Amino acid sequence: MTGEQVAALCEDIPGSMVVCVKSLITIRSHKFVDLCDKYNIRGEMIWKLYKDVCNEDIWKTMILLEHIDNVAKGETEEVINLNQLVDAINGNVTFNVQECFNKIVESWKSENDPVSEAIRIATEE
Repeated sequence: MTGEQVAALCEDIPGSMVVCVKSLITIRSHKFVDLCDKYNIRGEMIWKLYKDVCNEDIWKTMILLEHIDNVAKGETEEVINLNQLVDAINGNVTFNVQECFNKIVESWKSENDPVSEAIRIATEE
């Protein structure tokens, strides 16, 4: 994805652009940006997901997006679905974020995906 495409995805919202750049630097993958695009999480939604739902934790933000993708592909048991995530982004519902992450990370412990493994290691307490 080019810089112009990322800016379009972010709808020129500075906070969203910072989150996308942070994801590229921290995660060292375009997967975050690609998943936001794939699931139509754009503009202010990117910022709210990172800031409000995930408490400004880029790894937790990536965990949620990757979980949504794995659920959509039928590769994992659902802890949260896309509609619930969008509702949380829009402030229409609250859920125990840490509990959700713990369940997702636990379900990944036996998987061999390198991004999932890196996230699991980075989020271990």
